[in-house]
Amino acid sequence: MRLLRDFLWPKLLDVTGSKARRTSAWLLLDLARKGVRISDEIALRRAFYQRVLPNGKPYRPEGMIIDRWRAFHANELCHIALEVLLNAMITPLLRQVEGVAPGKLVGDLVKSAIPAKERKIPWAEWAEAATVGVLDPEDALSREVLDGLKRYKERAEDPKVLLAAAKLLGVLWVKWSAGAQHVRDEVARFSVRSGTSLAGVLSTLQDASSSTVDEALAAVVRRHVIAEHLAIAGRKLAFSGKYTYRFVLEDGALSNGWVTEYGYTNPRLGNLANFLVDAKLVGLDGVVTASGLSLLNDYQPA
Repeated sequence: MRLLRDFLWPKLLDVTGSKARRTSAWLLLDLARKGVRISDEIALRRAFYQRVLPNGKPYRPEGMIIDRWRAFHANELCHIALEVLLNAMITPLLRQVEGVAPGKLVGDLVKSAIPAKERKIPWAEWAEAATVGVLDPEDALSREVLDGLKRYKERAEDPKVLLAAAKLLGVLWVKWSAGAQHVRDEVARFSVRSGTSLAGVLSTLQDASSSTVDEALAAVVRRHVIAEHLAIAGRKLAFSGKYTYRFVLEDGALSNGWVTEYGYTNPRLGNLANFLVDAKLVGLDGVVTASGLSLLNDYQPA
C-alpha cells in the first residue's frame, strides 16, 4: 500500500509519464467523490468526453490530461465507426469464390449505409443534420454501432448500424474538424499513422466537404478502411511476422475476407481503479477515503 501511494503522491520526483498517470488517478478520485463509481466505464467516458456527470451536472476540471482523455475517446468513436464499415465491406467476400473489385464493394457499402434520398445531399449539410434534435448524438449512435460490432454475425450488413456509423463520423466531423478544444491536434500529435486516426478521417472529410454524402463516405472507406488497413497489416507482417490481414488485394480484387468482433480499446482505466482501491484511496464501497482526499488536496491536475 505504501509503495502504491508513494508512486502517486506528488512529493515523488517526476519521471516521464508520471504526470499523466497521476492526473488520471486524481481525476478518478475526483469523480469518485462526486458520486461516480470508478468501475463504471460508461460514466467515466461521459465525464472525460462529454464532460458531464451522471446527475447531468457539468464536469470541468482544469489541466491538459483531461483534454487528452477527450481526444482519446473521440478517436475511439471514430474507430468503432470505421470497424463497422470494415465488417460490412468484408462480409460479401465470404459469399464469393473469387475476389471482388474494390469499387463495387465500396459502392455497395455506401448504398447500404445511406438511404437513396440522402445520397446526393452535400456532405456538410448532411453531417450538420445528424446532430439536429439529438441531445447526445455520440452516445445514441455509438450504442447502435457497438451493438452491431458485438452481434456482427447477424448485423454486419444491417443498414441501421451502417447509417449510425456514417452519422457518427458526421457528428465527429461537425464537432472537431474546425479544431475545437484542440481535439484534432491532440489526436494527430499522438498518432503513429495519421491516416488511421480521427485526425486523418477529419482531413479526408474536410477535403470532401463540398462533395455528396455518398462520395464523402466512399472516400473514407477507400483510404481509411482499405488502403490504411493493407498498409498497417503489411507493416506488422514485415516487422513482427504477425498476420493481421482482414482481406487481401490481388490482381485488383479484394478476397479472403474475415469479419470479427471489435470494440473500444482498453485504456487501462479499470486497472487504475483497482490500483486506487488497493492503495486504500478508494474503499470497496466506492467512497474516497481520508487518504484519497488528502491526495486530492495535495495535488493539482496537470
